[in-house]
Amino acid sequence: MNTLFLARRGVEGPLQVVEGANGIDNLLHMQVRIDWEKQGYEGVLESTIKKYNAMIHTQSAVHCMVELVRQNKLDPGKVVSIEADVIRIAYDFAGGGHYGVDKVIRTKEQADHSLPYLLAVALLDGDVMPAQFAPDRITRADVQQLLKKVSVRPDREFTEQYPAKMPAKISVRLQDGQVIEHEVQDFPGLASHPFTWEDSVEKFDRLVTGRVDEGLCREIKDAVHSLESIQVADLMALLGRVKGITASRH
Repeated sequence: MNTLFLARRGVEGPLQVVEGANGIDNLLHMQVRIDWEKQGYEGVLESTIKKYNAMIHTQSAVHCMVELVRQNKLDPGKVVSIEADVIRIAYDFAGGGHYGVDKVIRTKEQADHSLPYLLAVALLDGDVMPAQFAPDRITRADVQQLLKKVSVRPDREFTEQYPAKMPAKISVRLQDGQVIEHEVQDFPGLASHPFTWEDSVEKFDRLVTGRVDEGLCREIKDAVHSLESIQVADLMALLGRVKGITASRH
């Protein structure tokens, strides 16, 4: 919002952010053309919410793996390889493309930006949430061995559909030669597949269970659900109580 108000007042930044070697044009492999005279303030309706605890451009691939695991009974010990087809920007940032990828994953900062780790732990645990980034989970032998079997490649057709959609395809090859595939066009949280209120509540509950008093959680959910009829200060007061509870526990 701060950037938006600066722009409205005529404050400009370097064009290289869009057109430079590492600008948006390069990252998306397409030319970004914006008619600023026709732009309004409805961009918030196109905002993206993360369903999983990982960088935004990996969400579809992670979601694809989670769905694949839920639909098929997989023995991780029989997995020979995992192939992921993703949009170019996901490949460049987290799959070994333009910015490379960490070969040794030891920290959360490495793990949540590594598609090999994210897809491996999603196959093993069926989810990617804070528990999948605990230090002892990251360094465990099962995920460390499996992530080495993951390969990622950019798909031109998928890239051309971004950002309206964010397709991803996962192929898991087993020792008996069987190949299990699954493909998605987006993930819950993308503008083309927006979170429902129930989705938001489910994610909130999973993140705060055992950390915040249940009564306070209900008050926060009621406040968020009534944002158009309450004062923002009321919500902030509730969130301040969460901070106070967390601080007292430490």
